[in-house]
Amino acid sequence: MLSDARVIKTLNEQYNNSWILVQDVEHLKEESKDPKLRQLYETLHKEYEFPVEFFIFNSELALVSKLNANVDTEGERPLSSSRKYTHYLTQHASP
Repeated sequence: MLSDARVIKTLNEQYNNSWILVQDVEHLKEESKDPKLRQLYETLHKEYEFPVEFFIFNSELALVSKLNANVDTEGERPLSSSRKYTHYLTQHASP
């Protein structure tokens, strides 16, 4: 899916994308002096579900949406195609 040109274009043009290992979140929360970042790390830690979780935050770092890579929706994994992932992004995180 991440090799699909449409997905790459959407992500590059509309989102700031990053990733983090769940085991690093608690340490970062403890080390951060910025209250907004501490809240962000707290949200990540509290909301994370195994194995891969996609989070969308707004510009104020408030959680807008989350999606687990393995949770079935409508009988299929939500990330089983680039079309579904692009649809998810546009429905839940349009700028």
